[in-house]
Amino acid sequence: MLENKKKYLLSLLFLSVLFAMSAANLYAPDSKLSSEKWYKISVKETGVCKISYEELASYGIANPANVRVFGYGGNQLPEVFTEKFFDDLPEVAVYRSLGEDNKFGPGDFILFYALGPVSWSPVVSSLSFYHTYNTYSFTGNYFLSSDVKGDAKKIVVADKYPVSGSIVEKYRDKYVHETDQYNICNTGRKFLGEVFNQSKLSYTITINPTDVVPDDTAIIRLRCAHTSSSNAVMSITVNNFKIADLSLNALPTINYIHGVDAEGSYKFVPNSGNRFNLNLQYSNASSTAYLDYYELIYNRYLVKRGGAPLYFNNLLCLKNATPLSDFKISASNYDVMVWDVTSNTDLRIYSFNYSAGYISFTDSTNCYREYVVVDPINDSFVTAHFEGAVANQNLHALPQVDMVIISPEEFLSSARRLASAHEYYDALSVAVVTDDEVYNEFSSGTKDATAYRRLMKMLYDRADGNVSLQPKYLILFGDGSFDNREILKNNTSVNIYRLLTYQSELSFSDVDSYTTDDYFALLDDNSGGNLVSDKMNIAVGRIPVYDASQAESVVDKIIRYISDDDLDDWKNQAIYLADDGDANEHIRSADTVCNRTALLYPELLIRKLYFDSYKQEVTSTGEYYPALRKEFLDYVQSGVLMVNYNGHGGIYGWANEQVLTVDDIDNFYNTRLPLWVTATCDFSRFDNFLVSAGEKLLTNPKGGAMGLVSTTRTVLSAQNTALNLALVNSLLKTDNTTLRPTTVGNALKSAKNSLADSYDSNRLSFILLGDPAVALNFPRSHKVVLDSINGNPASVLDTIGALDVVNISGSVVDVVSSDIDKNFNGFAKIVVFDKEEILTTLSNDGAEASPAFKYKYRPNPIFSGKVVVVNGSFNGSFIVPKDIRYNFGAGRMVLYAADSTRNIDANGTFDNFIIGGENPDAVEESEGPIVKLYLNTPFFVDGDKVNDSPLFIAEVKDESGINTIGSGIGHDIIVRLDDDPKTEVVLNRYYQSDLNSYTSGVVYYPFSNLSKGKHKLLFRVWDMQNNPSTAELSFVVDEKNKINSYDAFAYPNPAVEYSNFVISHNRPNQPVDMKIFVYDATGLLLWSTSAAVVTDNSSQILFNFNVNEANLYDGFYLVKILLIDSNGNKTFKSLKLFVRKQ
Repeated sequence: MLENKKKYLLSLLFLSVLFAMSAANLYAPDSKLSSEKWYKISVKETGVCKISYEELASYGIANPANVRVFGYGGNQLPEVFTEKFFDDLPEVAVYRSLGEDNKFGPGDFILFYALGPVSWSPVVSSLSFYHTYNTYSFTGNYFLSSDVKGDAKKIVVADKYPVSGSIVEKYRDKYVHETDQYNICNTGRKFLGEVFNQSKLSYTITINPTDVVPDDTAIIRLRCAHTSSSNAVMSITVNNFKIADLSLNALPTINYIHGVDAEGSYKFVPNSGNRFNLNLQYSNASSTAYLDYYELIYNRYLVKRGGAPLYFNNLLCLKNATPLSDFKISASNYDVMVWDVTSNTDLRIYSFNYSAGYISFTDSTNCYREYVVVDPINDSFVTAHFEGAVANQNLHALPQVDMVIISPEEFLSSARRLASAHEYYDALSVAVVTDDEVYNEFSSGTKDATAYRRLMKMLYDRADGNVSLQPKYLILFGDGSFDNREILKNNTSVNIYRLLTYQSELSFSDVDSYTTDDYFALLDDNSGGNLVSDKMNIAVGRIPVYDASQAESVVDKIIRYISDDDLDDWKNQAIYLADDGDANEHIRSADTVCNRTALLYPELLIRKLYFDSYKQEVTSTGEYYPALRKEFLDYVQSGVLMVNYNGHGGIYGWANEQVLTVDDIDNFYNTRLPLWVTATCDFSRFDNFLVSAGEKLLTNPKGGAMGLVSTTRTVLSAQNTALNLALVNSLLKTDNTTLRPTTVGNALKSAKNSLADSYDSNRLSFILLGDPAVALNFPRSHKVVLDSINGNPASVLDTIGALDVVNISGSVVDVVSSDIDKNFNGFAKIVVFDKEEILTTLSNDGAEASPAFKYKYRPNPIFSGKVVVVNGSFNGSFIVPKDIRYNFGAGRMVLYAADSTRNIDANGTFDNFIIGGENPDAVEESEGPIVKLYLNTPFFVDGDKVNDSPLFIAEVKDESGINTIGSGIGHDIIVRLDDDPKTEVVLNRYYQSDLNSYTSGVVYYPFSNLSKGKHKLLFRVWDMQNNPSTAELSFVVDEKNKINSYDAFAYPNPAVEYSNFVISHNRPNQPVDMKIFVYDATGLLLWSTSAAVVTDNSSQILFNFNVNEANLYDGFYLVKILLIDSNGNKTFKSLKLFVRKQ
C-alpha cells in the first residue's frame, strides 16, 4: 500500500513538473518569419485553393518549385485558453502537380486546403451544424516561402480499412446566409442583414444546390432582430410551403434596450428538388425588423460533378454509430483525389476503387471528419489574393519585458519615444510591436483581437510563475471601433489608424453590451470564457489616437507628466463633483467615495463641488450652474491631481446643466494635468464614429488629462460607486519598502479584480484611456510634519482663537528614515482650516428630485500662504480671522513642500489643535487693506485696451492680514463688472499670500469672453479685523488688441553653461507660441527653437537656454524672441547675450 502511494505521489510530481515545463515551452523560440523571404496571401472562403506556377512567380518567389505554405487561415481564434491553439505558423500540407518532365514548372500548380472566415461546429445529436463568422476579418491569410530549410510537410496516406458493408451514399450539408450590414446600437459584435420595414416587408432568397435528397428531413434555423414596441411575426416559407411563424416580441419597457433577438429552428422536407426558395414576410409595416442570418441543414447525395470539388462529411455516420463506413460517390471519372481535410494543416489522401461510375473507399467513422473529392485539372478552386511581401520579424524571440506597446506602424516613432521614457524614468523593459506583426505570428496574419492576448500569454507563460519576469503592462497605442471589419461607410475615413477592440456578444443594450480592454489582460489558463468573473493579470490602457500628429502630442503630454518637474500644491489637491437630481443618488455616491479618499489619504486636500450646493440659474434654454462651472474650470486650469465626477453625462460632456462641454475641453490650455475619473455614461466611448469628450481630454495637445478612468457605455450608479471605492483604495498607495507608487493601471486592475466575484458586467464598461504604467504625481518620498504651535510641541493640544497671531514651525522628513532631510531647500505651502461644518444642499430641483442633503466639509481656509524651507525646516505666522465660528473644535492644516533643485516634494496634514473663541487682547485697527489693481501686466494703465479674456490682478496688503475665510456675511473678497450685482464673483480662493508673509498677497482671476467696449471693475477686500477697502479700474476690450512684449533680459549674463531668458508680455494665462532665434555678430542664424507656452498667473515667460546645446563659443550673440498670440498677432523683442566659457 505504501509503495503504491509513493508511486502515485511520484506520478503526480512528474506530471506537475511536465506541465510546468510544457507551459513555458509551448512556444517556438523563433518565428518562422525571422528569416528567409515571405509572402502573404488571403482567401475569402473555405475550400481547396489553387495557385499556379505563374502566379507564384509573379509574387516574386524566386523558386516556385520549392514553395511551402504556412498558417491556419481565417477562423476566429478561440477566446478561452483551454482549447488547442497553433503557435506561430504551422506548415500546411500541399499537393504539387508535376508536368511530364516530373518537375514543377510553368503550367503546374499547387493545391492546399484553406480556411476562410466562417467555421462550422457539428452537433451529432441533432444532425446539425452551427456557424461562426469571424467578427474581425473577411479573409483568412497564409504565408508562402520557397527558402525554408528542411523537408516540406507531406500529404499522409490514410489507413486502408476492409469493406465494412455499411454503405454511405449521402451526407449532411450546410449553408448560411448572413449579410452583415447594420449595427443598430453601434455596439457589440452583432451586425444585421436585410432590413424589413414599410419600404420592404418581404425578401425571397434562393439557393440552388445539386443532388438534394428530397425526402430527408432538413432544418432551417433563423435569427432575427426586432426593434418595435409592439409584437409581430416573421412568416417563413420554403418552396411555397409555409414552415412557421417566428414570433418577434416587442421591446421591453426597460430603458437602454433597442432590439430583441428572435430565433427559431424548424424541420421540413425539401420535396421540390434541387432548389430552396426561402421567403420571409414581416407583419408590421409601421416598424422595423432585421434578418441576422439563416442556416440551412439538409442531406445531399454523394455526387462528384464536374467543375467543382465535392466537400462532404461523416456526420450521418456518427449518428448511426458505425465504426467503419463505406463511402460510395457517384463520379463521371476517376482522375480525382480524395482528401481528409478535417485538420487545419494536415492532409490525408485515400486510395479508392472506381467501378461503374462510382468511387468507393472505407474509413473509420468513430469521430467527425471532413472530406473533399477534387479533380485537380478541371475543378474550379478558391482564389488566392496576393497581399504582398512580408518583412522578417521575430516576436517569438522577445525577451521577458515589463511592458508591451502594440501600435500601428504609422505611430511607431511615438510609441518608441514613450517606451524610452519608461525605460529612463521607471527602469521598465519595453517591447514595441506593430499590430500586423502580432497578427502574423499569433493569428496567421488574419486580424483577430485574441492575437494581442496570445502574445501576452506567451510572455506570461514563459515567466513560468516568476512574478518578476511576467509582463506587467500592455498599451494599445491606437484608436478602435466597434466596427472592426469596417463594414459601415462612416468607419472608413482616410488615414484613420485603429487597433481592434473586443466587443460583447450582446449588442442591443446600452447597459449589457460593452467593449473592454480587460480581455487582453486575462492570461491565466481557462480564462476568457466569462469576462464578468475572470481576473486581470496585467494592467492595460489604450491611447486612442488615430493619426501620427495625435500620437506625438499625447506622448509629449505623458512624458511631461512622467518627468514630474512642475512642483506645486496642485499635486496635493483633488476635486469631487456630483450631479443633482435622482433623489441625491450621485451626491451620496460622490460623498461616500470622497470620504473614503480622505480617510485613506488625509494629506490630500479635497474640494467638494456638489451641484446642488450652488445657486441654480434657470433660463429659457435650460438650467445652469454658472458659479460651479466657473469654479470647476478654474481648478482645472490652475491644476489638480485628480478630477472625480459622479452623475449624468455622455460623449458631449457632463449633465443637463452643461457643467463640462466638448467646447470647454477643446479650449483647455492647462499644463498641470489631472487624472479624470468619470462615473458617468458614455463619456469615453472611444469606439464610436464620433470623438467622445473623454478622448478629447486625452488627445488635446494643449492640456486636458494625463489619463482617464472612464466609461464606454451606459453604466449604473451603485456599481459605479463600488468601482470608484475600490479604485481609491490603491490609487495613491506606495510600497513602503520600494517607495514605488501604484500606477493608475495597477490601481484599476486591483479595483476590477476585487469586484470579479460579484459577477457584474458594469466594471467592463470602465476603461483606462492613457498609459497604465504612469502613477499619479502625489508626493511620496517625504512628509511635512508640524513641530510646534506658538512654541509648544505639536504633540501638545493647543487652542487658537480669532485675531490670534499664530507662529508655527515644521520640518520635511524622509519617509524611509523618518529623519529631517537637511538637504531639502525650497518652499512650504500652509493651508489652515476652521472646524468641519455640516453643509446642506439647496434642493434646486425640488424635494423629490433633490432633497436637502447634509454633508461634512471645510469649505474655505482661514489662511493660505507660503514660507521658505531651509535645510529641511521652516517657520511661519498667520492671524486667525475675526470671522471664524467661535465654538471650539478641531482645526486642520494641509501642508505641502517642494525642493525644485532636487525635484522632490512632500505633503502632510495636522489636526492636533483646537480653534474657537477670540483673543481679548488683540489690538484693534480701522484701516482697510492697501490695494493696487491692473489687468494682464504691471504696465497696465487705467483705461488701457485689453483682450477679451484678461487676467485680473489685485495686489493687497494689510498689517492685520487679508480675510479669505468667507464665513462672515459680506466679508468676501469680490470683484464686480460694470456695477452689475449679477456679475459679482467671490475671489477668496484666488488669493495667494506672498512668500513668508501673512500681511500681503495677490489675487489672480481670469475673466473670459468679455464683450467689446468700455468696462469698469469694482474690487472689495477685507482685513482680518473686517475693515474693507474698495478700488476700481476702467478698461476697454478691443478684439483687435495685439500681444505686446514689454521687456526681455537674460540671466546670468555673461553665460557659462546656461542662461534664463525672461520675456514680459500682456497675455498671461493665454496660449502663446514662442520662437527664439540666436544669431552671431555677422547676423548668421546659429540656433532656433519654438514652443507653445502658457504662463499661469504671470506676464513673464521663463526659458532655460543651454549654451552647450547651441554650440556657442565665447563672444556676443543677438537673441530675438518672437511671440504669437492665438489670433496670429506677433511681437518681437531682442536682447544681447555674452557667452564666456570657463
